Amino acid sequence: MISVIILYYNDRFYIQEAVHSVLNQTLLPAQIMIVDNGSTDGGLREFENNSSIKILRLAKNQNLGFARNYGLRKVHTDFVAFLDSDDVWYSNKIERIMPILENPDIHYIHSNFVRINGEGCRISFGQIAGLEGSCSEEHFKMGPNTIGPPSTIIGRTSSIKKVGGFNNLLSISADWDLSQRMARNYRITYCPEILVSYRVHSNNLSRNIDLYFSEMTKTLTHIYVNFKVNEYDYRYAKSKLNLIMAGELWNQRQPRFLKYLLFSFLLAPRVIYHRIFG
Repeated sequence: MISVIILYYNDRFYIQEAVHSVLNQTLLPAQIMIVDNGSTDGGLREFENNSSIKILRLAKNQNLGFARNYGLRKVHTDFVAFLDSDDVWYSNKIERIMPILENPDIHYIHSNFVRINGEGCRISFGQIAGLEGSCSEEHFKMGPNTIGPPSTIIGRTSSIKKVGGFNNLLSISADWDLSQRMARNYRITYCPEILVSYRVHSNNLSRNIDLYFSEMTKTLTHIYVNFKVNEYDYRYAKSKLNLIMAGELWNQRQPRFLKYLLFSFLLAPRVIYHRIFG
């Protein structure tokens, strides 16, 4: 049985499509919860009298890790799935994944996805080949293949709680951090079928590039210290993070991209070499 946690914060233009993509599943979940992370826009009124949905309200806006843990504490099923309020599930997502979950060795599964814009038009594929198996090192180094965003993930509830759930102090990197800790403790499963539309728009929290860099720097260091990651992989990951920053700032035509490009080179020149020559 699967529970669904939908995270919501002032996203009234997209929440209806997100919620109805769960309500219209060919195989319905046992439990649907919307965590209202201190919203003020009244976007959940339509669902307040829906008996199949439970709305959990936080008095004020919290880090995304804290908000997801708030919902996680209410889950009473073996598996839990996550959906951000601006993303959309394909109607067969649960039906497609459920047979895979019958394997007792499944702890954390993610699927392929497509990217859509604010109007819902498909703009690109997400990952083509996601990580699976014992992939913590590759995930840590932030290579071209990765573990998908939260809306693609279904996890075994007890396993997620065993590794400590989400980090209450993180927002943008909370899902990456959990995926890394799950990969350090369990084998990751990947479904190559496209089951999620991931929305890219101007209000995405992930577009806050400076917060992303700050949180990911702390997260990489935490994993490095607590899981005894080797020095080379740590420098490689920090170099890759700086290169990501340089690319985003270049796209924004901000001159400070040069600083991050230089740090990337100083940390691990091979990262730049791989970026240029493949």
